[in-house]
Amino acid sequence: MKNNAALAAMLVYLASEDTVRMSREKRTVFALTPSGQPGAWPECRDAQRSTPSLVPAPPPPPPAAPRP
Repeated sequence: MKNNAALAAMLVYLASEDTVRMSREKRTVFALTPSGQPGAWPECRDAQRSTPSLVPAPPPPPPAAPRP
């Protein structure tokens, strides 16, 4: 909690010293669709539950040399 308060204080100080002001106008997150309806967040998809192997399989051993 102490570190969070210190970080917040540092960020507030840096913001107070910044000479460039941020706009206070409300921002439109989603533009209107062609039908005139407001945009929406994309639908959630199922999570990927399998991953490819990160370690390649070892190569097969070399064939044994024939004995004379």
